[in-house]
Parts: sequence; structure tokens; C-alpha cells
Amino acid sequence: MTAAAVRPRILVGGSALFSDGGGVPRPLAKARVALERLGALGEPVVLVGRDLGGRPLPADEAERVAWVGTSLEVPRLQIAAFDESDLARPADTGTVADPATERWSALRSAWHAGTLLTTFESSVGAARRSGLHVIRIGARGPGADPTMARADYEAFDLLDAVRHLLIADTFNGQADAAAAPTMPEPGLAVVLAPASLGGPSAAAYSGVLERGQPGEG
Repeated sequence: MTAAAVRPRILVGGSALFSDGGGVPRPLAKARVALERLGALGEPVVLVGRDLGGRPLPADEAERVAWVGTSLEVPRLQIAAFDESDLARPADTGTVADPATERWSALRSAWHAGTLLTTFESSVGAARRSGLHVIRIGARGPGADPTMARADYEAFDLLDAVRHLLIADTFNGQADAAAAPTMPEPGLAVVLAPASLGGPSAAAYSGVLERGQPGEG
């Protein structure tokens, strides 16, 4: 018996799902819809740090994760305590061995993840070096460092990021289907390359596939 295939995980920064206005952080109106749509592609994993929109969350990791899960109200949602803002503080050396890249690599491996949706510009370079496909959500600020790494896709908002993944998945599926080998329909002639060009000899095939007779299985 073979083990069940692991669904691809999609890491989603908590800041992409909550409003950054004053007061208690609240889920965006489109957060639940976005997570449900991501569920058609894989299994979303929400990353939760010590604060959201500048508002502190419970200090205890378990309480923090529980609070986010209760707020989002999405059944069986995977949530991981992981603070992206911590990775913005150390100097990014631009190499695979820098601390930020190592932490992203560990997270990617632990969750078998392939994609990251984030609002943090500072996460892009290290996350991409770790092997993640990165979508950054939101416009770049006017004072953004032009030398900072660019994401694989710059999304206008959360739903734009999800739409990009859905479209990419559709085209990838079509490409896989087009590349799959197909058998000729019964009754169609089989065109053979001459043996002198390395093709099979005519003796290897009947040349025409006979249609099955009525009543034959």
C-alpha cells in the first residue's frame, strides 16, 4: 500500500488576511473566500507573528494560533507561529546561507510548501532563495529600495494573488494534458518514420488499427 500524496501547501502571511487599521485586528471581508479558493489548489497555511497591523497578539504561541483560527472561522485551517518581521531585522547577505534564507528553508521543508503569499517586501529575497514561489501583495511604498528583490508576481490585493495562482494552475494543467501521449483512434492510419531515419519498420505495426467488431469487449 502506498502512502497518500501530500497536498501542496501554500504559505499565507497573516498580514495579508487582516486589516491594518486601528483597534483589534479583523479579518478582511475577502479573507475567507480567498482561503477557500486556495483550498482548491492545495492546503493554505497561515503564518502568524507576534502582531498584526501593529497590534500585539497573545504572547503565548498556542493562544495566538487559537485566536487567529477563531477569527478566521475556516474549518480545519492550518496555522503556524512564524514571525516574518523578525527576518527583516538581520542583515540580508543575499546568499543561501544567510539566517533569513535558512529559516524560510526550514519552514518550507517542514510544511512541504511551494508558494508564499506575503505583504512583506523584506521576505521576498530570502523566501525565493529558499525555493519558494513568492507572490507579494500590495503596491511598493514610495521609499522602497530599488535594489530589493522582486517577487515572482506582484499582486494588487489578496484576491488578485489567488486569481494569479488559479490561472497558473489552469494553464499548467492544460500543458500537462497536451504533453501526455495519446493512442491513435481505431481505424486511423499510423504514419511510420522510415527505418533509415531510425523509425520502426513497417513490420512492427499493422499500419492500420482495426476497429473492434460489434459485440466485442
